[in-house]
Amino acid sequence: MAIIRHEDELTLVNPVRLTARLEEDLKRLGRIRCLLRLGIFHGRDDAYYKKKFGAELWAPRLAHEYIYQEPPIDKTLMEDGDALPFPDTKLRLIGGEGATGGSEASLRIDRDGVRVVLSCDGLPHAGDDQPAFLRFRGIALAPQ
Repeated sequence: MAIIRHEDELTLVNPVRLTARLEEDLKRLGRIRCLLRLGIFHGRDDAYYKKKFGAELWAPRLAHEYIYQEPPIDKTLMEDGDALPFPDTKLRLIGGEGATGGSEASLRIDRDGVRVVLSCDGLPHAGDDQPAFLRFRGIALAPQ
C-alpha cells in the first residue's frame, strides 16, 4: 500500500487493512478520500475502507471483472481522462483496451524534483520485450 497526501486528503493506493493502532496513525495524516486500485488481483480490503471511511474507489475498468467485484468502482481510471485526486501525476493503463480499458495501471508522481512510479507486482517482473514492460518503462523514464 502507498499513501499519497494532498492537502488534508489521502489516497490509498492498493490499500491493505492495518492494525487498529496503525489505522489510528493513518487517520491522523488526513481524511481518506480515495482508494486507487492499480491491478486486477488487488482489492481485498477495498470494501473495508470504502465502508468505514466513505472513500471513493477508482480503478481500471477491467480490474472489476476479476476477483474483487465488490465494492463497485466509483470512478473508472482512464489515460488522459479526468484528473486524479492529487496533482503532478500521469497514469498509464496496460492490458485490455489501452487508454479506455486496461487491467493494470502504473502511476507516476513528479513532486518537488522527485519521481515515484507505482505499479502492481506483475509489471516490473515482465520481460524486457513484453509490451506491458515497455509501457511501464515508458512512463517511468518519460520527461515530465
